[in-house]
Amino acid sequence: MATTAPPEQFPAPSATPAQKRLRDAVHAFLQHPGKELEDEMVNRLRRGSFLAVVTYDPPLPAGHDGRATIPAGTTMHLRGRVAPDGKQLLAIYSDLDAVRKDLPGQPVQTTVLDAERMVGFALHEPHAGAVLNPAGPYLELRRTELRMIVPE
Repeated sequence: MATTAPPEQFPAPSATPAQKRLRDAVHAFLQHPGKELEDEMVNRLRRGSFLAVVTYDPPLPAGHDGRATIPAGTTMHLRGRVAPDGKQLLAIYSDLDAVRKDLPGQPVQTTVLDAERMVGFALHEPHAGAVLNPAGPYLELRRTELRMIVPE
């Protein structure tokens, strides 16, 4: 059973207006699927920026201010999720609140991906797609949906 952290552990909502519009478009589509809401959601996804949780090998030095130059030779690993069919999906987030909901209390590093980079990573092995806001309400994006966002 999932638990939520006490409200005092979370700062005020971190979503920018664009991130909030993306999150709202996805929620509206999930509640009432239909062509008009799907078009709005795809447009928001196409223009959106996403957060991905990353780890680096070797790890980045401690104490940086949230911005870091990644040294040459560093490997970046993006966090994934396993779908019910066993396929690996890239975990992406609409905003920091969605990251905190998925990984409460865990220190994480994130990187920002535009739609094109997100789709590129989501379609690159070992990923077979992406899942937006895995802690829910989530949106699974497989090859067909990803190609609606960024055509080949």
